Amino acid sequence: MQNQVWDQLVRKYPDNVFYAISWQCDINTEKLQAVVHTKTVFDKYEQEWKKSDHAKLAIVKEGKAIVCVSDLNLAVTQADRPGGLLCHENEGWQTAFSQTFTYTTKEEKEKKDAEENEKEDVEEKEKNKTKTKSLK
Repeated sequence: MQNQVWDQLVRKYPDNVFYAISWQCDINTEKLQAVVHTKTVFDKYEQEWKKSDHAKLAIVKEGKAIVCVSDLNLAVTQADRPGGLLCHENEGWQTAFSQTFTYTTKEEKEKKDAEENEKEDVEEKEKNKTKTKSLK
């Protein structure tokens, strides 16, 4: 059940790439990328959501302007609960979501974490070089 809704979405819009924001959803394919972090800043208001968010959304990353919202409980244990998925092809909605929120996929987060770790390693090596020189 969990992936069926997303599979149908990708089949309907094969030229699109979607951000999927879905509680307990670990999807990461070429066409559907799970979001692990969402952030919005509006005037002086700032909010961040981690992967445990209970939202169920799909927002186009590339392709036709589509925003999908759902009330489906996608966990396998909740497969018998009713719900729906509404997708709307609307440039205004897409623009609003794209300009209001920033999305980080699992792949993007892993890349950023690796870069930060590499930077820390370089800094640590430089620090150790400096210590070694001062001891001589």
